[in-house]
Amino acid sequence: MPDNQDYFYVGSLIKIHGIKGEFKVSFDVDDISNYLNKQIFFIQKHGTYHAFHVQYIKPFHNFYILKFEEINERTTAEAYLSSSLYLPIEELPVLENNSQFYFHEIIGAKVIDDFYGETGTVKEVLEMPAQDLIVIIFQNKEILLPITDETTYRWDKENQILYTRFPNGLREIYLG
Repeated sequence: MPDNQDYFYVGSLIKIHGIKGEFKVSFDVDDISNYLNKQIFFIQKHGTYHAFHVQYIKPFHNFYILKFEEINERTTAEAYLSSSLYLPIEELPVLENNSQFYFHEIIGAKVIDDFYGETGTVKEVLEMPAQDLIVIIFQNKEILLPITDETTYRWDKENQILYTRFPNGLREIYLG
């Protein structure tokens, strides 16, 4: 059975729209145009991913209306309300340059800073409302590094190395 690492999150079914089983969808992606022509989305229920065929996706105010072929009435749609939408990981759009990365790719990567040299390993990425943060383990301590174009400027996917530029004084706050 596929696990969570085989899929990536693209959005949520936030409200039922009308009586024909349509959903109001909130997409959580950088470029919505990569997802508006998808033929299938997956919904996870009870630990299993289920494929749903897209009948249509159309804009609606600041959201989108999504209609699945398998769902044709409001009562059926109610069982899926608040569900998350997923796609297989191999459908992630190709990134444009070596400064971009997907969060799941950098977990376990070596961190090399321009000034400090090797500065630990990426433990996880915290997605926060104001600023996403990389949790780096170095000398058995956690360092939180904000993700910006300046702090995480290069990703070597092949060698699993994230090149950074720590803001002045940040590392010292965590390491003393």
